[in-house]
Amino acid sequence: IVGASLVIDPGQVTPNYFFVTQYGGTLTHVFSGALEGNVFKLEAAYRDFKDYDPAVTIHGQRKIIDHSSVAIGWEYGRTYSNGHEGTFLIEGQGLFGADKEARAEIAIFQRDLLIGYRHAWNDALAKEFFISFITDLERSNESLININYSQRLNDSWKVNTGIRFIEAPLKTPLPKGLEIQDGDNQIFLTLTRFF
Repeated sequence: IVGASLVIDPGQVTPNYFFVTQYGGTLTHVFSGALEGNVFKLEAAYRDFKDYDPAVTIHGQRKIIDHSSVAIGWEYGRTYSNGHEGTFLIEGQGLFGADKEARAEIAIFQRDLLIGYRHAWNDALAKEFFISFITDLERSNESLININYSQRLNDSWKVNTGIRFIEAPLKTPLPKGLEIQDGDNQIFLTLTRFF
């Protein structure tokens, strides 16, 4: 159609789907000897998009960008004298192949650091507590806190409860990165029945 124009309704969300070939790999190394209890993790992926004309997004016309993501992590687990187990973890994730603004449009977590701790009671009820803090190393004032507790109630029921807090105030008129979920805080309680 010659001379046609596209009108975008800001209240209308239209998903765009693109063909992509993804190459990736994962490496996990469990240490022994003097470093026993330490685990090193590396995961990487490269996304190669088929050539497309620029897509219309909330941020205007954007060309689909081939990019890579890399996550590097470390865990240290230990068993306490009472039989409980604790695991300390730290993980960094980065997105490469795009500039700062494009990275924020591609993914919520584009240059982020996670610090967390998991505590397992190792009892018949499978009680477990997990807390994590994620902060953006590139975009200021973006963080996510997650606190979670789960346990079996009996052979058929399990409960999972927790709280999630997200702080990522807008820096521009249109949200990018974690700003999309700013204020999506929640308290949850999930009951699961096993058959």
